[in-house]
Amino acid sequence: MKRYKFPLSSVLRVRKIEEDQAITALAEAERRRVAAEELAARRAEAHRGSGSTHGVTAAHEFLAARERRERSAAAVLASQEEVAQARMATLARRAALASAAAAVGALEHLDEQARAEHALEALREETIEIDDLVTGRHRRGHR
Repeated sequence: MKRYKFPLSSVLRVRKIEEDQAITALAEAERRRVAAEELAARRAEAHRGSGSTHGVTAAHEFLAARERRERSAAAVLASQEEVAQARMATLARRAALASAAAAVGALEHLDEQARAEHALEALREETIEIDDLVTGRHRRGHR
């Protein structure tokens, strides 16, 4: 009997490469999400620590302090938006990984089924061959 060869082995190999790429993309998305969350936390802490405008005597000092506070608040909002986008990207990468893993799993299942069918066919052929040998010997012995 011929050696077993999975007919979709090249497709399976490509799907495994795609799964590896999805894993790498998810890891990168996670790194970006963590970095965005850390930056947002630092900006929020800096904004909370920027203090109030109490005790400022001159109008230009008051306006400068208020401007710094507004820029700080805008930076906090921008970093929160970056965190939300990073979380969405991470979710998308997780979904892509799940899809790639499902494709690999389906092909591996097909490979297992085909391998089992091949083994069964090899066993059938072996049984037929043994039956032929036994039947041939039996006929020769009784003549």
